[in-house]
Parts: sequence; C-alpha cells; structure tokens
Amino acid sequence: MSTQQGEAMPMTERAEQDTPRRAMSFGRFLFEILVVAALLTGGMYLYRNHIMTREKKLSLFIEGRNTLKRNDLVSLNRAEKSLTAVLDLDRDDPAAVSALAELNFWKAMHGLPTLDKAKAFADEADRINAERSDRFATRAYLKIVEGKAPEAETELRALLERDIAAPKLAHALGWALMEQGRYDEANRIITQAKEADFSNLAMSLTLAEMAERRGKERTAVSHLRGIIKDSMNPNHAWARGWLAALLAKNYGSLTEPARHIQELRQRVEEAKSAPDTYAMSPRAMAMLEWAEGELALAMGNADGARAKAAEAQKLAPNYPPIMTLTARADLAQKKVKEGIAAYEAAAREGAQYRGIRWALAEAKSRDLDDGALAIVDELEKTNVEAKGPEYEIFRGEHDLRKGNIEEAKNAFTRAAELGNDPAILFGLAKVTFEEEKKKGNKADLERVGEAFQRTIDRRSTYPEAHEYMAEISLWNYAMEAADQSFKTAEAQYKRVNAPIGELVAFYDRTIAAFGAANGPRPAKKQASELQAAWTARKQSYIDTILNEG
Repeated sequence: MSTQQGEAMPMTERAEQDTPRRAMSFGRFLFEILVVAALLTGGMYLYRNHIMTREKKLSLFIEGRNTLKRNDLVSLNRAEKSLTAVLDLDRDDPAAVSALAELNFWKAMHGLPTLDKAKAFADEADRINAERSDRFATRAYLKIVEGKAPEAETELRALLERDIAAPKLAHALGWALMEQGRYDEANRIITQAKEADFSNLAMSLTLAEMAERRGKERTAVSHLRGIIKDSMNPNHAWARGWLAALLAKNYGSLTEPARHIQELRQRVEEAKSAPDTYAMSPRAMAMLEWAEGELALAMGNADGARAKAAEAQKLAPNYPPIMTLTARADLAQKKVKEGIAAYEAAAREGAQYRGIRWALAEAKSRDLDDGALAIVDELEKTNVEAKGPEYEIFRGEHDLRKGNIEEAKNAFTRAAELGNDPAILFGLAKVTFEEEKKKGNKADLERVGEAFQRTIDRRSTYPEAHEYMAEISLWNYAMEAADQSFKTAEAQYKRVNAPIGELVAFYDRTIAAFGAANGPRPAKKQASELQAAWTARKQSYIDTILNEG
C-alpha cells in the first residue's frame, strides 16, 4: 500500500487498525461460550415451558368445556377436575374461572349445594373481567333462579346490543323469557341457540321444561329422548328418569318407561361400588322415584303412587309436576276434594305451569265448581301470546256440564270466531243433541247425526266424539249401535296411544253407561249383556298392561 493511500484512509479506520489487540486466554474464551450457551438454553427452556403450559391449559379447558355440555352429574364432576387443573396452572385463567361458575350452577340444578360456589366463581370472573359467554350466562342464570328474570333479560339484551353474542347467552335469554310466560319467543330463541350448539344439553332440558309448563308433555318427551340418544348422552340419569315419568303418564304402553326405570335402578346399585362412574344426583333420584310413582298409578296402584310422590318430593321439594301425581292418585280413587286440594297446592307452587292450572280447572269443572271459570279467565288474561279458541271451548264444555245449554252454544259460537278447532264442532254437536233431547219423542235425530258427521269429517280420529255418539244411541235404546260406537272409540283411543288411566276411565264410563241404560225389557237385557262384555274387555286390557309392566 502506498504512503498516499495510507494517508488518505479515514482517521477512524486508521485508529481502529492501529489499536493493539489484547490476547484472550483459552479459559476465558471457553467461559464466555458457556455463558452464552447457558443463556440461550435457559431462554429456550422457559419458552418451551411456556408453550407446554399453554398447550396443557388449552387441552384441559377443551376437555372440561366439552364434558360440561353433557350435563349429567358424572360428566360435571369430570369437567370440574379438568377445569380445576387449569387453575392449578394459572389461577386467573378467565376461561376456566367462567366455566367453573357455570358448572357449579348446573350442579346446583342437579340438587347439590353448589349455588354459593357458582356465585363465588362468577364474582372471580367479574374481578378478572373475563370476557366470556359462560360468565355472562351464569350471571343471568343466577338472577333467573333468584326470581329476577326481567332484570336478567335487560342485561342480556344490553350485551347483545354490544355485539356480545353466543349460544349460551341466547339460551339464558330464552330462559328469562320463559320465566315471564313468553313461551313462543323463548322457544324460538332457545331452538336457534340449540342449532348453533347442539351438544349443549342444558338447552334441551330447558326446552323440555318449557313444553311441560305449557301442558305439552308429549313435546317434552321428544326433547328428553333427544338428550339420551346414543349420539348425545345416554347416561343422563336426570333426563332418563324424567322421560320415564312422562311416558308412563302420557302413553298407553309401559314397556319403555319400565325399561328406563330398570336401567336407572341398576345404575343406583352400580353407584354403590363405583360412584365416580355411576353417580346419581338428587334430581335424578327424584325423577326416578316420580317415574316409579307414575308407573304405579298407570297400573292402578294409587296408594303406591302417593308413597313414591312423597319420596320424590323429599329429593325435589315443591316440584309442581311431582305434586300433581298425588292429585291424580286421589282423583283415581274418587277422592275429589283431596285431589283438587293437591292440584291447588301444585298450582300455587308453580305459577308458570299453565298445564297444571288448566288441569286444576278441568278437575273443578268436572266437580261442577264455577271456580274453574275463574282459573281459565286468569289463564286467558295472563296469556301474553296469541289467544286461540281454547278458552271459549272450555267455557262451553263447563256450561254443558252444568246444563246451561244456551250459554254453552254462545261460548262455542264465540270460539268459532277465534279458530277452527274440531272441538268447536263437537261442542256445537253436543248442544244440538241437548236441544233435541228436550223434545223427547219428537227429537230430530237426523239433525243430531248431521252435526256429529260434520265433526268426524273434520277430524277422522276423534274417540271422544264416537263415545258421545254411543251415549246418544243408548238414549234412543239402540244398544247394538251404542256398542259399535264404543268399540270405535276404544280403537281410536288406542290408536292415539292414550294414557292408560284415560283408557281405564273410558272402560269405566262405558260399563256404567250400559248399567244405567233404560228402555223396554229386551233393550235392558241386551244392555246388561253388553255391560258384562265390556267388563271383560276392561279386565283383558288391564291384564295385558300388567303383564307388560
């Protein structure tokens, strides 16, 4: 390199080149290498540990969340272990804290003393400001069971306006609406929520309860069957016991409810040695006792039904549907006043159970008690949804029982202005018969026949109409025609799978009708023979049911 070139070099570079370098010992060099390696290794360890912890938390949370949705007690206990393990890794994990709030709420609904625990986790979720749907849903659930459904509705709608939406929040909103008697709106919202989160069985339980409150117990059966099917959760003991009770109460076969009861009783035995696998919650046990009571009543054992109702109420105090079992057992033994009193107690406890209040009104009406009308008036007044002709139909039937023919006709006529239910035509046909009946030998039975023909043209399967037509034939001493109409009614009651109690009551009415038949001696003799024949038919039916049960 020339001197000129060296002088032209920038001063900083020349100074760097000219600075003498210190020699480094091999030991120091090795030490610095080890320090850098340790730093890198420690950082990687901490990083890997962070990633592994996060993955472990996520795995535990997903397992707990999915298991929680199955909703039975065993699943809730398993979900609790997974979610608690998340908190062991991170005590402020918002997802786990919120999920545990909801989980403990559902355990409380199973009859366990965990409501305070649910509130504590909800408070913790509030403290850490967990933006989680289960936190907000649990807050709403807690308000609903505290009797603050309107307040819960307001808060949930505010969340929706902030675009905070999730199936659980829709479910909570639907539940809040259900508690306010807004069933159509509630049903629509929860059904949509279920479509978005079909594996969340709490939604199906709410839909079943709503159907039961409305007096649509066969619809409740459909929801409960959906819960325990193989693809959902066949181990849901609460739903299975509830299903068994409604099947025994509402259908004409005991095979299915008896099978469910047998499976649950086997589970009770298995739980003694393996509680973690076969645990039965207090609510599930209450449903099992209730189901056995319904089965007893269906088989004609009213005393056994009362005893089972008492056991069930110890586990689920003041649960209105169970309370009605006592009422129906009393009525089955002709203890009318006791039965009505039991119905009144159930109606007081379950103001939102419109089906129970309607059943109370029917019991009072059959006892010719005008208090039935007051109940129906209140049901109509508190119906916040579209009104149909059913209230006027009830008034018409009550007036017929009381012999107020003109008032009955007016009620059925008003009903016709509100809808086209075949029961309206049936009511008007009965009015027509009562009008003609007053004319004695001059009665225009052709006019009566035309009125009933219009009824069965509208509804081909109408056992009540055929049963009434048999009564008309008896009035006209036409025993064979009466027998044929009763047989048609019997076949149709069986075709619609009428409850066993209803069929037994039908046989009793038929036997009594032939026993009370009047007329010429040949007709009375024929009626007596038919009475014996129907007594045998009733016994044959009961024997079949008992063998099935």
